[in-house]
This record gives sequence, C-alpha cells and structure tokens, in this order.
Amino acid sequence: MSMFTHCERPPLKLKRLISHLFILKSEYQILRSWVMNSATTANPALPAPVLVVCLCAEWCGVCRDYRSRFAQVQAKFPQAQFLWIDVEDESDLLHPLDVEDFPTLLLAVGNAPRFFGPVTPQPETLERLIRAQIEDATAPALADPDVVALVARIRAKLLDSNF
Repeated sequence: MSMFTHCERPPLKLKRLISHLFILKSEYQILRSWVMNSATTANPALPAPVLVVCLCAEWCGVCRDYRSRFAQVQAKFPQAQFLWIDVEDESDLLHPLDVEDFPTLLLAVGNAPRFFGPVTPQPETLERLIRAQIEDATAPALADPDVVALVARIRAKLLDSNF
C-alpha cells in the first residue's frame, strides 16, 4: 500500500529528487556510451586544429589598431593557432590571391578553409567566427582552390617555423 492517499501529492522535495535521478541516469548513460566508444577505438580522433590568420598591411591604420584586439582574442582561444601576416611582406605566399580590404581573415579547421574575407575590426566578430568553427565540425569547407592552396602553404610554412 502506498504511503500517499489518492488525493495527496508527493512532497515537492521528493518530486525534485526523482527528477534529478532521471537526469543523472541519462547523463550516466551518455557518459558510459562515450567511454565505451572511446575504449573500442584505438586512436580516438582529436579535433582538427583551428588556424586563424589575419591578413593586413602595416601601412593600414585600421590594421594597426586591430592588432591588439586580435591578440586579446588569441588569449581566449589557446587551442587555436593565430597568425598575423602582412600582405606586402608575404605577397609570394598569398599569390595568386589579392587582398584589398582590411582586415581580412582566413579561418581553417585542419587543412580545410572555412572562412576567407574582410571583417569589421571588432573582437566580438572574431570571437563569434572562431566559436562557430570550433563548435561545428561538420561545416563545409570553402571550395576555392586558391584559398585551399593558401591554407596548405601556410601550414607548410608553419611546419618549417618560418613565421
């Protein structure tokens, strides 16, 4: 026989406790599934590194002002690799691309470019773009072969430590 009569409701604390137990059970099942899948995979895939490149020119006042904001955002994303490239000093690296608007950003996940274009020089814009790349691993890559080749050249140069 139940300890509650037909017209009594369980105390609020008991309802909360039951609710928490259901949540814990589902979280446990998710965690257990993740652990089991990781244990059966010899090398679980690590997230691809995010590359954040600002293409600017030293003569551009907007770029000079943006550089400190770029560094502030860099401190918030230690898992990403940030580069500041002067388009005139590295024109051979950028060829055949021509950057005319500043600042221009290149964002890549692994070797796949995800964003290439001018942005407003606000740190919030840069943060949103980076978060979008980190949070959506399934976002499509850009199809422009020149941008794909630029990412490959930058990654190769990074491996050679010429930056």
